[in-house]
Amino acid sequence: MQYHFVRKYVRPILAFMLLMMYLVAALAGGSNGLSREIPASEILTKVEKGEPVEYDHVTIIGDLKLNRMDLPAIRINDSTIRGAVHADGVVFSKSVNFKDSYFDGTVTLINSMFDEGADFRGSIFNGSVDFGYSEFNKKAFFGGSQFKDDANFMATKFNGYVDFLESRFNGATGFRFSKLEKMLTF
Repeated sequence: MQYHFVRKYVRPILAFMLLMMYLVAALAGGSNGLSREIPASEILTKVEKGEPVEYDHVTIIGDLKLNRMDLPAIRINDSTIRGAVHADGVVFSKSVNFKDSYFDGTVTLINSMFDEGADFRGSIFNGSVDFGYSEFNKKAFFGGSQFKDDANFMATKFNGYVDFLESRFNGATGFRFSKLEKMLTF
């Protein structure tokens, strides 16, 4: 009789609870270890073909070296980049969006131009960041971001609205010789 009770009532309840826990974990997105791994080479191939780069909740493995290219639209949200990002002297002619992403390596975007909006809101930069001598021609969002190492914005031109509201800088931070044409929020 007791076996029948367990089989009829307890097993389905346990199965339902396990299913609900799995669904909650799946809905939580990339931060729970269930994100899909993407090799950096897949993104570089899309860039070379001029195709938009659009990913959410992924882990990118490897360095993204985007030097001297006119880049397509890039949207990599709520994701982890396990490698360095280098895009020195690059023209971002389309929008750039890395909202709520985690950069595990250095980010070097020296002397780059952002013709459309750039969105790094809520992102975490674990390594050093260098936007020195770059130019943001539209809105630039860094609000709520964490810069855990040095952050360089030396001689950077911000021609549109700039948002650093609630950002945290843990290392040396420089804005020397930077130019602001519109409103800046800290």
